[in-house]
Amino acid sequence: MAESSDFEKKGVAVNGALADDRLTTGGQVYASERSHVGLNNEREYVRKLDMWLLPFLSMMYFFNSIDRSNLGNAETDGMGDDLHFVGQEYSLLVLLFYIPNGLCDLPLNMLTKRFSGRVMLPLLMTGWGAMSMLQAACTSFAGILVVRLILAALEAGFFAGAVFYLTLFYTRGELGFRIALFFGSALLAGAFSGLLAFGVFQIRESHVKGW
Repeated sequence: MAESSDFEKKGVAVNGALADDRLTTGGQVYASERSHVGLNNEREYVRKLDMWLLPFLSMMYFFNSIDRSNLGNAETDGMGDDLHFVGQEYSLLVLLFYIPNGLCDLPLNMLTKRFSGRVMLPLLMTGWGAMSMLQAACTSFAGILVVRLILAALEAGFFAGAVFYLTLFYTRGELGFRIALFFGSALLAGAFSGLLAFGVFQIRESHVKGW
């Protein structure tokens, strides 16, 4: 009886093992098919992100970088003379820009995390675009200083906020290459800002200066 009982137990164990093997094999086949379908969908999803999200964010960062670096180009076209700069006011204008730019970085990134990049990033872009246009209305050092300080604060959180926003859509393995492309738009801004400035400086109107 003991031998029969042991045999039955072994039989149950063997049958259970065979059943587990069948379930495992079937599960692996199903998982493989599912992963194949999921991989195709994932590639299509990543392609859509590369076509729509990444270029738009890169374009935003391109103009963000131009706004930060266009002051030197403006000075070469007579901005200091038109705004009646005295002494080291131009150097002070460049220096003070980075104080709110550094101080507002963390708070704006916290707001981006709280309200999502789809809300904060367009708001920041709209704000610094408005400040950039307001520079054309400045008639004194004090006026352009106020505008540049607000511009610096609004531009502060864009880069880190955009990178955080990208992490919501790309995996760790996909993210590095996309951040490199995104950051490359700043390099393009440095390369083409001079050419853009040269074209804009050809504007010669009595009420609007080229800078």
